[in-house]
Amino acid sequence: MPTQIYKTTNGTIVPGTTTVIGASLGWGKDRLIGWAFKRGKEGHKNLRDEVDAACQAGTLAHAAAEAHIKGLPDPPTKEIDPAIVKKARRAFEAYMKWVDMTKLKLYGSEIPLVSESLLYGGTLDAVGEVNGQPALVDFKTSNGTYADHIIQIAAYTWLWEEVKQQELTGGVHLLRFGKEKGNFAHYMYPREAVLEAPFESFKLLRRLFDLRREVEALA
Repeated sequence: MPTQIYKTTNGTIVPGTTTVIGASLGWGKDRLIGWAFKRGKEGHKNLRDEVDAACQAGTLAHAAAEAHIKGLPDPPTKEIDPAIVKKARRAFEAYMKWVDMTKLKLYGSEIPLVSESLLYGGTLDAVGEVNGQPALVDFKTSNGTYADHIIQIAAYTWLWEEVKQQELTGGVHLLRFGKEKGNFAHYMYPREAVLEAPFESFKLLRRLFDLRREVEALA
């Protein structure tokens, strides 16, 4: 998939949310380094294969959820280990129970938006009504919920409310599919919570993104 280019109304290219966070926030690196060290110590030499294998169950469940949202056929599973397919199906069924329980009604999915005030963009996984209230819905394939995830959904919340002028009174719903187990977990964050410390953190990261380029230009 080509990289999304975000532009303001006057044509200025601005960085994406994940680019800003990835370039300026190192909070998640320790867990990745620790995982790689542990796997290497255990004798697993090809970490790329390890990452690909670990992600299969969660990735498949995530893909099934996306296909359902878009009205597309289920992702092919013929060449995938049946044990992985079973885990993914169990996670997808749990996701569908959540959809039915909350009466999820989406306005749209994969929605690209640009903040004219803070000069950044982002593509929101989905926005709709959860239990009758407008809410952001974000999907993650990971074994946990991390600080960068919360900062990202805070930036997305601001994007929607600035551009669409609609308050997400239903908060943010983070839907996580576990990598190896393919398990499904749901986390709900009130909009007020993500727009405080998490969004303040993102604004500082956005400023640091520009400062870094200025400093590097002097090197």
